[in-house]
Amino acid sequence: MSPSATPSASGGEVRTVGLTDDNKAGKPRPRSQGEPASM
Repeated sequence: MSPSATPSASGGEVRTVGLTDDNKAGKPRPRSQGEPASM
């Protein structure tokens, strides 16, 4: 059960970073999402 929860959290974090980076390229929206994600 532990390994199942680990990959889930890792995948979500990586996805957020990619989306934030892409949006940051020309969208001020990633700033709001990046704050809670960094926390």
